[in-house]
Amino acid sequence: MRLLLIVCGSLLLTNVAIFLWPNESRGAPHVYAVQQDINPHFVRLNKEVEEKFYAAQSSNGPADDAVLAAGANGNCYRLGPFMHKSNYELAQAVLLNANVEYRKSTRKSKESSVYRVYLGPFTSKAVADDVRTELRRKSVLDHFIRKEEDGQFVISLGIYTTLESGERAVSLFDGQLENVKLRQEVVLLPDTYWLHFSMNDEDQKRQQLASMDWGERSAKIGKFECQSI
Repeated sequence: MRLLLIVCGSLLLTNVAIFLWPNESRGAPHVYAVQQDINPHFVRLNKEVEEKFYAAQSSNGPADDAVLAAGANGNCYRLGPFMHKSNYELAQAVLLNANVEYRKSTRKSKESSVYRVYLGPFTSKAVADDVRTELRRKSVLDHFIRKEEDGQFVISLGIYTTLESGERAVSLFDGQLENVKLRQEVVLLPDTYWLHFSMNDEDQKRQQLASMDWGERSAKIGKFECQSI
């Protein structure tokens, strides 16, 4: 009798365990869809383009309502770039809850002439993968594989808006990598979303905002030149 009770108890526990075991087919879907982060090369490129854009506008007055005038002892900041509107809208809610007034701006997708720093070409992706492994050993982490129109592959190390900045990037690899090349090409810059705001001697609040995770690796708070509205 005792043996029968032990067997029945074991079967009951086994059934309960099977019922409670995680099953992806029964699981609830994630609230947020997985979003791919923006390529870091585009992040750097958009920042460089935007800085030139505002520098050109400083002598001609403000270009839109995204430029700010700081109050007494105040500084101007920008938050971005965001690639996903959901993260962009959540960031606006955070600033509202922090009682920070902000202005919005968007850089629309457009074709742009850039200078690419790269290694290659390589005859196959497998060869390029081996080179990337070697780059990681040398602590060179900011790169990706790009397939060319002729079927070959290159390893992109960065893209820049001017020949001078591209040549400067190539020089940074001297003594670290061999056969680093530079070429001009046309790329499609993605849409980016930005938030601009000013703060008056509110270091604690600024530090709290600066330490936040905004949902995208590209989204950071940086100091920006104030302009009169």
